[in-house]
Amino acid sequence: MEAPVVEVHRGDCFAGGRTLLPVSAERARAEKAGGVHACGLCRPDNVLNRL
Repeated sequence: MEAPVVEVHRGDCFAGGRTLLPVSAERARAEKAGGVHACGLCRPDNVLNRL
């Protein structure tokens, strides 16, 4: 069972503290499509929107 996603961060984001868990880009995109917010500091949506 995977942990619920509260906010999507990049792997190098300092705002997530030590609670960040790595997920695949596909899961991150799915979470964003499902309404999970992207971190306003590291802006992972800029990278995830590139194909």
